[in-house]
Amino acid sequence: MAYVTDAAAGVLGSTQKTSSSSAITSTSESLGRDDFFALLIAELKNQDPMEPKDDTEFLSQLAQFSSLEETRALTETQSTLLSYQIVAQSAALLGRTVEATVTNSTTGQTTKVTGTVSEVNLSTSPPSLVVDGQQVAISTVTRVY
Repeated sequence: MAYVTDAAAGVLGSTQKTSSSSAITSTSESLGRDDFFALLIAELKNQDPMEPKDDTEFLSQLAQFSSLEETRALTETQSTLLSYQIVAQSAALLGRTVEATVTNSTTGQTTKVTGTVSEVNLSTSPPSLVVDGQQVAISTVTRVY
């Protein structure tokens, strides 16, 4: 059994006893790259010299962490690309005639708005369109002429 050291405990917020096969997780927040390396170094410094850890376990943990980091980065990239695609699609509607279904927030009544897109408002998320002077969410567009 290995004990989480004071340095590692500071990362986790409390001292926990762990076996070599169990994962250390934080209940208050997820561990980042720096936290992972702090735990790895603390574990290496405090291992029993008579029973050293198997290096394949460390390599396995590092590979899993790298894979997780790459997945997170890929997700962020996809999110950014999706935002750019929505902006491009909104801009492509400038000058086009569209039909949208708009719901009145006070009465709950839905109406169809048909008109020419004169502006794209990028300050809202997602961008909204101005159709004949009325703000229309791009998600409510049902037809493009």
